[in-house]
Amino acid sequence: MSMNRCPKCDDIYDTDFQMEEVDGEMVCDRCWEKHEEDQDNRKLAEEVGDMEHILIQDNDSHWYVIPANKTNDWDAWTESKNYKEGVVPNYAKEVGGCPSLVIFKDYRIL
Repeated sequence: MSMNRCPKCDDIYDTDFQMEEVDGEMVCDRCWEKHEEDQDNRKLAEEVGDMEHILIQDNDSHWYVIPANKTNDWDAWTESKNYKEGVVPNYAKEVGGCPSLVIFKDYRIL
């Protein structure tokens, strides 16, 4: 078993099991996971841009995050056949039952 230091965080890791490539260098699993999470967050930020979102519930009290400009579409969806069949609009992100799972970078209350 060979041991090395992660060039990103300086932790010691086992090169036989805990190394991944990030930006041309081998790093520990923790730094690789952080890199992947950062990439996912950047991709989401690019897709969303400066669009504002709201927390909203369906008729069964499930929580979602939707673009603020889609509330009329949302209201129509909750009365539609798609709603009854469980087909969620592509602009809606299911929260998972608890609005405290949503993290805001910025917010305003209307």
